Parts: sequence; structure tokens; C-alpha cells
Amino acid sequence: MLLGLEAILSGSKATSLYRKAEKALDMVESGEPMGRVFRETGVDFIEDTNTFLMEVEYKLDKKAFSRLMEGKEVRLDDLIRSDELYDTEETAEAGGVMVQTADMVGAGFFIDGSISLGRGFFDPETGRFNTKQAMLIHEAQHAMQFVQDREFGSNPTTLYGMAYSMRNMDDPGNRKAARMLIGMIENGFEDKAMQDAYMIYLRSTGEVEANTVQARFNLKDRRSRGIEETYNEVLGDKVDLPKINFREIVERSLME
Repeated sequence: MLLGLEAILSGSKATSLYRKAEKALDMVESGEPMGRVFRETGVDFIEDTNTFLMEVEYKLDKKAFSRLMEGKEVRLDDLIRSDELYDTEETAEAGGVMVQTADMVGAGFFIDGSISLGRGFFDPETGRFNTKQAMLIHEAQHAMQFVQDREFGSNPTTLYGMAYSMRNMDDPGNRKAARMLIGMIENGFEDKAMQDAYMIYLRSTGEVEANTVQARFNLKDRRSRGIEETYNEVLGDKVDLPKINFREIVERSLME
């Protein structure tokens, strides 16, 4: 998980996260290379956003994840285990976020203090659906962004967000919104507005950061590779995207 350094330093000085943050800034001020700073403290500088981020180690609890897959509601700090992540008042709040699965097409959603994971969304670039683990890690990062009062993702009211949002098959409003989008696409709306909304979503700071955490999830040794390197790769992947078939995405949202 990635935490904002400024938020850590504005909190309690009694946490190990605060001590690491202080050490990182001291090293930076003394001219130490960022590679060494990151290896020793987990802090890296993201040039694109001109911010420092700290990577906090964590593990996915397999037993808690199994309970989640059985349809049970599980606390985030039971699913994502860490010795340090929940040390601050803000991140402890995120630890109490409840996570559930839902019979909906869509990836995941963090809203109103809870995370819902759908059946997965169709990725037109790979032709596959995202995994539940990937969705959980992504949405957990949004929860951390939210409690630290940092940018935490795209606005679900954007056209892209509407197309990719979870679709509750029992909610007539969702079906109506999806049909409205199909109508827009049929009238040529896709070429400009849909593509613009798609790019704004993927390039937003909160989404790039959450995708960075997701991309680093399976790294065996996260300290061997700086955060900024992964961040720039994720951002670079969104610079020259192929044309997306939004009609297919939205129609899938209407499928039972």
C-alpha cells in the first residue's frame, strides 16, 4: 500500500511510520540518492505529481479472503495484514472498512466507507476479466487515499465511470443509464466524449496510484524496484491507448 508522506508527518510522532518518514526526509536533505532512501525507508519521490509516497509492506490473508469469497463481509485489516499499515489514526480508520462481494458486473467500488467487489470487468486490451484479488488491492488503495484526504480515484458520474461502474441487475436506474450510454455511442458520442472520459479516468492521479499498487502486488521483493519506476510504467501504458469498444463494455454491464 502507498501512503502520502505529508499525511504521515502531520500525525502522531509515536508511530514507526512517522520515524521512517523523518529518516527519509533527513536522507533526502543530506543528498542521499532516492534509490537508497527507498531501500531503507520505503519512501520514493514521484516526479509526475511532485510528491513523496511511502510503500508499506502487507500480505493478503488467505483465510479471510476465502471467507470473503464465500459471501461473508470482512474487515479490510483482516484481509490485508500489516505490522505498520494501520499505525496512524487515519489508516486505522481504513482498516475498519468492510469488504463484500456483490453479484454485479464491474470491478470494484469504494464508497461510503465500504468496498464492494463485483464479478469483474471485461478488459478489452487482454480479453479477460480482472481477478478479485487485484480488485481488492486496487480498492484498498483508494480507501487509504480517502482517509489521508488525498485524490482517490475518478468520479463515477463521468461517462467512462458510468460505463465501467458495477451494474446491479435489480436496479432499474443502472439499466437505464447503461442503455443511455449505448444510445450515445450509436449516435457517434464514443469518438470524442467517451474517449476523453476514458483517458481522464485512467490518467487521474488516484487511479494511476491504485494501478501502481495493483501492479506491485505480486513483486517478490518490492524494495528492489522503486515506486516511481512502476508508477511511470503504469502512466506510460495509458498514453497511447487503442480505441476501446465501449458498446461491448456497456452491453456486458446489462448481462445477467
